[in-house]
Amino acid sequence: MNQILPKVQEIEEKVISAFLRPENTRRIIELGVKKEMFTDPVFIEIFDAGVHLIRSGVELDVVILAQYLSNKKSDIDTLKLAELHYSAVTFVNLKQWVQQLREFYGRRQLMVNLANLGMDFANPQKVAAEVFQNLQKVCLQNEDYLKMQGNLPTTEQADRYLESLNRLQNPRNNESGIIVHWGIDGIDELCPLQRRQIFVLGAGVNTGKTRFALSDLAGTLMQDKPSPKVIFSKENPNRVIWDGLVSIISGVSAYNLNVTNGLNNEQFAEVRKAVDFLKKKADYFRLYGKGEYKPTPSGIIEKVHHVFDYTNGKLADVWVDYIQNHQPDGKAFSAVEKVEKFIQELSDGIGEYPIALKLLSQLNRDKSRGNNRLTVNDLKGSSAIEQEADYIAFLQQTEKTEADVFGIDFYAVKTRSGASRWNKKIVFDKNIGKMSRILGKYEQL
Repeated sequence: MNQILPKVQEIEEKVISAFLRPENTRRIIELGVKKEMFTDPVFIEIFDAGVHLIRSGVELDVVILAQYLSNKKSDIDTLKLAELHYSAVTFVNLKQWVQQLREFYGRRQLMVNLANLGMDFANPQKVAAEVFQNLQKVCLQNEDYLKMQGNLPTTEQADRYLESLNRLQNPRNNESGIIVHWGIDGIDELCPLQRRQIFVLGAGVNTGKTRFALSDLAGTLMQDKPSPKVIFSKENPNRVIWDGLVSIISGVSAYNLNVTNGLNNEQFAEVRKAVDFLKKKADYFRLYGKGEYKPTPSGIIEKVHHVFDYTNGKLADVWVDYIQNHQPDGKAFSAVEKVEKFIQELSDGIGEYPIALKLLSQLNRDKSRGNNRLTVNDLKGSSAIEQEADYIAFLQQTEKTEADVFGIDFYAVKTRSGASRWNKKIVFDKNIGKMSRILGKYEQL
């Protein structure tokens, strides 16, 4: 029987390698890994010892684990632990490794249970009621396993695909469908972002990342049936976010909003009108500024859960401004690792909600490279961003101008869902910080 049970030696080794890194240890346990999922006795012993140390309040590392195993007269020495510690170069695919490990474990358990069931049927001493009770148990385990893995039978997958396609083509009155519509004219055609997809926008300092998110929100709220949105910004206090949003909607400069006697009567009337409009749309958006949420994946997910419930599951997308300003829940030992862990944890945790995730990202350096096109490698934490994101785009101002309204380069370096990479200009009004639409191919400002 053991000879035909499925094994994944390479995956087991990668998971153990990650487990031996302190920054991944608790995450692996939280993902539901158990010692029973391993088939290699060495890996079983290492994982069991590591879990014991963690539950005893000890911070796991290779040296401490080696000492613990030595005290238990184990044959596993420090050299073996060191080899495993460095066997995996990157842990970007850790979630997929754990999923594969759980999948093969589930298959082994099903095969064992089915084999035992076959022996029950062949045993004349077994009572029929007991045999069918065991059969029911196996069926339930099989159903639980499929749900856990998300590996549905092909026919059911096909039915779900048709259902999602029907929702996409013919959304019902009370839902926005699978596609998350943008609030900036022309982007829907370029980037057909779907729920459960991730969009990342990179740009240099003062290029308009936050204004892009606020313009998207403002344009969405102008729609007849807006899809609810949330913006998280650790960098900006709530007042600053409101300034930007009110400025875009009212057409009054955000600078004038914060200057004594900066508004004349006509401008003040426009601001009041904008605020009244936002009050009427209050059920369709939430703004969380600096100090109003815990800037970690768990802190964001806590607020998302609240808004998702409040909107009866209609929440469409979440903006995070910006990812390098947030912290992972687990430990990170470098700036790059901090970004990678934050994205991975946020992607894992928010995956249970049918919403799109929109992330703003800094560049590796403070300014863009002149007229040279930016690439994924120019983003801080680029490996995790490239792994998790479905769309990656950049804003870049390649030409200096004194004009109040001008075009900013807006182009994609990664797309999904059959969308082509685009290279366009987006119209930007610097006085009110509004990005209004995609500039036509032959249009001049």
